[in-house]
Amino acid sequence: MNLFKSNNNKKIYSLLFIVFGMILANCSPSILNLLIIDNSYKDNEEIGNDNPLDFQNQTPETSDYQNFDGDGENLNITLHQSYLNNSFNTLLNTSDSNNNDFILPCPTDTTFNSSFANITINDVYAPNKSLVVEDDFYGTGSEFYLVADYFVSFETKGAGYIENITLRIKLDDIADESNLTIRLYDAELDGGRIRPKSNLGTIVSRSNVTSDSYYWHKITNLHASFNSSNTYNNTFFLRIEKIGGSIWWDYASDAGGTDGVDEMEALDAIENYILFGPNTVDLTLKLDFSIEDNTPKPSEVNLAINNNLVIDDGSNNGYWESFDVNSSISGELQYIISANWWEVSCNISSVQINYTKTDVQAISSYDISGSGQIVQWNVTTTNGLNYFDSRITDFNVINFTIPRIWHEGSIKVFNGSTEKTIFKRLINSDYREIQILNAGNGTYWYLNATSSNLISSIDTFVSGIARNMVNHSNIVRCNTTFTEMMYDGRLNLSIFTPSQGYLNHTRTLNLTPLGSDTNFTVSDWDVSVNVTEYGVFKIQISWNNDTAAGFLEDFITVMADTSLTLNPFPLKYTFDS
Repeated sequence: MNLFKSNNNKKIYSLLFIVFGMILANCSPSILNLLIIDNSYKDNEEIGNDNPLDFQNQTPETSDYQNFDGDGENLNITLHQSYLNNSFNTLLNTSDSNNNDFILPCPTDTTFNSSFANITINDVYAPNKSLVVEDDFYGTGSEFYLVADYFVSFETKGAGYIENITLRIKLDDIADESNLTIRLYDAELDGGRIRPKSNLGTIVSRSNVTSDSYYWHKITNLHASFNSSNTYNNTFFLRIEKIGGSIWWDYASDAGGTDGVDEMEALDAIENYILFGPNTVDLTLKLDFSIEDNTPKPSEVNLAINNNLVIDDGSNNGYWESFDVNSSISGELQYIISANWWEVSCNISSVQINYTKTDVQAISSYDISGSGQIVQWNVTTTNGLNYFDSRITDFNVINFTIPRIWHEGSIKVFNGSTEKTIFKRLINSDYREIQILNAGNGTYWYLNATSSNLISSIDTFVSGIARNMVNHSNIVRCNTTFTEMMYDGRLNLSIFTPSQGYLNHTRTLNLTPLGSDTNFTVSDWDVSVNVTEYGVFKIQISWNNDTAAGFLEDFITVMADTSLTLNPFPLKYTFDS
């Protein structure tokens, strides 16, 4: 009977082992993980020894967050203000100091600089010129005697023709027949004084003097060409010689004329260009000049505004453009016209001048309301935009320069509670410009936009194997993946405990162009270091580079390291059937 019981006991033990084996074989992997935890997962990089749980010495650090926000980069704002007058119609004369300029308004804020000016010029007119070099004279008792030949100087403008030459002269005796020959010379600087240089040709071969009383002797129809750019200081000389009897040439001393001005260089050609002496004199001289075209193109008379040339636009019209930066605290800018011909007139028909302010910046900030949500951007100015001058109202524009990555269709701009009509254009591969016409001043201008959340996934690995359930003794590698190639920015990982939501592990990574990629290893988390409880941990990864951002959450389960040992039943127990 005892032998029978012993055999029955062995059969029962065998049956129990078979039953337990079947249970283990049919258990789900998750149950197995709860019962038997494989402690063999180790990171390839040694982080440190596994630490036992220490519930007494763990201190929570900080709460986790449900959204993600922060500051972006400061963005440029450019303000444009324009004065436009298509009916300006101001007639000017380059030789009239009282009527050779015009004034345009400008902002009194000197950081509002002129950035572009366009002025339209019509009806350019260049008249023929009668030049009086010296018409003061004595007339009796102190006339100069034209013994042989003298040089007299005169100043020109531009290029044209000498048509007439007039001298106040007389014959010494009516019985003395005499003639004049005149040659044209260019000039040079010699010993600090202007002197004749080269003979340019004879312009008067023989002109008969007819009276022994002083008269203005006029020699006409000469049409002798000259070009002021081919001589020194726009100066030419006439060499005047007498042929035959003696001739008197009337004069005034340099300081003896009604104007008291030295009008010319008067030189004795025979005596090696010695001045008349003992004092210098101005011999009487008048000249008449003509120009090739009395309605010239602006370039033919070097028409200029503030010493910058006017551009031809038709027969006698043109326009002037400038990108020079100008400002004035007085609120006015002066423009002076000039030309290289006498008394050139023109009509300033229309004017436009743009002023630009570029020293304004706006503060940008972003907010992501939850994991994987789009990024909300807000761009504001601290003191509003109150820079426009009330006198200049034709074209007031505000330009916001914003990142191109922000969604084009989401962009809205407000002045206070009023939404403004906007125009958009790309500047380059990184930025676009948002333009608001007829902007006006305002104390609260702001721009709203959105951008994509660029973080697409959080991935956790143990020894290279993707896992979302890990042991307390594991080292977990945390990776993140972006929707596009990343070149810069700040990447942060935070892992929070299950029950209280306290920070358990964190790491911040600065991305560089050398590390550009779509996938980054953020941190290796040694679970055993701070974990004081088991369960589902929250992982948050955030990233921003001041113009874009991303925020995503995921979860990972931490389980205890346990083992299951099956001990055989003691043989002392007896089982009866």
